[in-house]
Amino acid sequence: LEVSGEITPVGDFYADLVAELRDFPLPRVSPYAESAIAWVIERGRLIARVQYKVEGARLTAQNHIVVGDLAVGRAAGFDTAEQRLGLPLEMIVALIKVGQGRIVLDVPVSGTLGDPQFDWSETIWAAVRNVLVNVAVKDKKPIDSIPALVEAVRKVAQEFNGSGRVLIRYSGTEPKA
Repeated sequence: LEVSGEITPVGDFYADLVAELRDFPLPRVSPYAESAIAWVIERGRLIARVQYKVEGARLTAQNHIVVGDLAVGRAAGFDTAEQRLGLPLEMIVALIKVGQGRIVLDVPVSGTLGDPQFDWSETIWAAVRNVLVNVAVKDKKPIDSIPALVEAVRKVAQEFNGSGRVLIRYSGTEPKA
């Protein structure tokens, strides 16, 4: 972990901090992930570069995140990730992996810290949700090669009980990434 930056605590508060974390083994935080979102991190490594700037009460942040070889498993409890993101985490991971099984995300975060409406947790979830909705997918794997998606389609088709069909396709026609 490497952290650098500057803080001016006198007068109008100002902070500009940069932190880099390299090759962090994600299973180390699995107990926290399990209690927070009901998913276990089975394997994966994290590289992150974050920059947080606070001027007065205004926060702006850039988070560049690269996750390699991520595998997650469902744990007992309420699935916060699916509630917040709209899909099970395992399916999201399968859909957004790029070359060499990596996930690359740039997650901007901003808000006003003194605002009573500012909720750090909701701000992070909204930023991640926005990035995932707009993620550029370079390699469009055959949908039937994504087990979590195949299982989700099977469950929905079963609910239709022969009175409908499930159509899944990648959106967008322009080349991505």
